[in-house]
Amino acid sequence: MKRKSLYSRLRAALGAVLQYWGDHADSLAAMKKLYVREYADEKGGPCKVILGISSYGSLFRITQVFYNGGVYSREENWLASYGWHFNGHLTALGRGTCYLMFNPLHRSVCLEIYNDADERILEHYTQI
Repeated sequence: MKRKSLYSRLRAALGAVLQYWGDHADSLAAMKKLYVREYADEKGGPCKVILGISSYGSLFRITQVFYNGGVYSREENWLASYGWHFNGHLTALGRGTCYLMFNPLHRSVCLEIYNDADERILEHYTQI
């Protein structure tokens, strides 16, 4: 009886490790994709933000390119480090409190920003 119990526990532990490893592999693969968020500005005009992630040594460079009415508006870049706490996320460095969380299953990312007033802003991007 103890062998079966030990075998069951080892199998469950190995399954958890493989699931954790697979989730991180999916998140790392998702970093190689481009993401887009579309919204309407104050005047009702179409706006688009394209988000890209590139390797920058042991860090990652996140680039947001903003378009207003299909015309280039501005670009923002910042560095982030990869976190292994859950399915994978990037934590911005030197940009206040900002996280980029991956959802490879739904082909999306969520950018979570806390501004100076400590208000939480969520921006959802879908894979192109």
